[in-house]
Amino acid sequence: MRLYNDTEDTFLSVMWDGKRETYPLNSTRLKYLLDEICGERLGLLPIDQVFAIAIHRLKAEAMRKGEEKEITPRIVGFGGRLYLDLANKAGEAVEIGDDVEGGWRVIDNPPVVFRRASGTQPLPTPIRNENNAVVWQDFKELFSPGSETNWVLMIGWLFGCLRAPLQPFAGLVVSGQQDAGKTERSKMLRQLIDPNKLILADVPETPRDLFIQAQNRFIQGFDNLSGLQKWQSDALCRVATDGNFATRRLHTDDEEKIFSVKRPMLLNGIDNLLGREDLQRRLIFVHIPRFETGEKKSVRRLWDEFLELHPRVLGALLDAVAVGLTCLHATPEPEVGGGMVDFAQWVVAAESALPWESGEFLTAYTGALEETKRVANDEPFADAIHSLMLSEFKRGCKNVDLPTRDLYRAVCTHAAIQSLDAEDYEREDLLGKMRMRDRAIADLTKDVLPRNVMAFGKLLNRKMDSLRAIGVNCTYTKGKLIPFALEWMEGYPKLSDKDFAEMLPAPPAVSDSIFDAEDED
Repeated sequence: MRLYNDTEDTFLSVMWDGKRETYPLNSTRLKYLLDEICGERLGLLPIDQVFAIAIHRLKAEAMRKGEEKEITPRIVGFGGRLYLDLANKAGEAVEIGDDVEGGWRVIDNPPVVFRRASGTQPLPTPIRNENNAVVWQDFKELFSPGSETNWVLMIGWLFGCLRAPLQPFAGLVVSGQQDAGKTERSKMLRQLIDPNKLILADVPETPRDLFIQAQNRFIQGFDNLSGLQKWQSDALCRVATDGNFATRRLHTDDEEKIFSVKRPMLLNGIDNLLGREDLQRRLIFVHIPRFETGEKKSVRRLWDEFLELHPRVLGALLDAVAVGLTCLHATPEPEVGGGMVDFAQWVVAAESALPWESGEFLTAYTGALEETKRVANDEPFADAIHSLMLSEFKRGCKNVDLPTRDLYRAVCTHAAIQSLDAEDYEREDLLGKMRMRDRAIADLTKDVLPRNVMAFGKLLNRKMDSLRAIGVNCTYTKGKLIPFALEWMEGYPKLSDKDFAEMLPAPPAVSDSIFDAEDED
């Protein structure tokens, strides 16, 4: 029997039925295991009160004397090597390292401890391939990524999951129309390295529930989403990058429970699931085209072929991980944004063993990041700021300096007028125009624009990067009467011929034309 702790939770590890079983001391599965052991060896079951006292004592001993270890689901890094939990009845794991013969091997007594929750399912024993290129091509034909760029991004994301959960992970968002096969493709990616009974689920209802889920599952898979609430966007961002969340410990008044996890995310839905800007920068978006008539396979046939390919694709991925571990330190840090340098560097380090040519991943990844910025900048808030700035530029102003309340009012008023029918608006008298404008502002602040000045200021702070991407430089100086300053960056605005025509003076009336001037002569 061994006791472990990871600074927050305590674990008991025992040898039973020829393999090592490790569970949190407060878990129901441990109670069932101990009931089984006591029943077989002693012929009786422990009384609940006695069991609770024993567990309480073991928790105290584990926290005080237990070995401190990193205990995570599926993948653990130790001693410069990676260990992938096969989660089978034999308790086997794959040891991967640049000093391991052949790059990787299956072992039955890994020097690390994995967290195995109730939904964890086993991986097949990986197979070494004579030709990984053939395996990748077979899987590509089955997977039908929709485009070469989608293929590079989706396999790049999957490979990026195969590393110790120390650096930030990227998230993958698979979008597309109905009958595009988003869900089945997402399930395949998840099952390749982290099989689970609950492959894809709904986003939990609270941050606490999300972090509890992240403790027990490696890949966080969410299905059929139509949008993200603000707290969901913030919590998912923390799960993928920062990894920390604190809340009150249950049944206490003043103790904290700290969740510390980093996990990759996989989301799919019909819409682009942008979320907040800090989450956007950490997501890879791919759009899956709809299947043409006759292209789509039955689900049963699809999964039969997948199960046949699974051990071979896993073997190809493990070969790539071994190459990545060997080449990582010699791989320069790529110039990518969003705090995803470690992720991109890891994928680039293994490109020689992945199914594309050198340099293709960075091209596809940076292109995807730019596309995400473009889509984000099409949102109503950034568009409203851009439209106001363009209107001021046509009046001869390259910057807008107003107190926050006045700036908020100017943005709302301009957006409201732009949303109205121009002919109907011009037909109204002054009072009618004010009523139309006020009704439009009320509608916009319900769904599109912030509802008050405070929310406007917070959103403007978060959207500074998005605004710079479309040429509007926004600076904030705390404590000033005019804290926000908006101005066009050099080379902006980029106006079309129509925009320039609108800026020119109106043509003279007929009575002022050159012909009248000639008559006067």
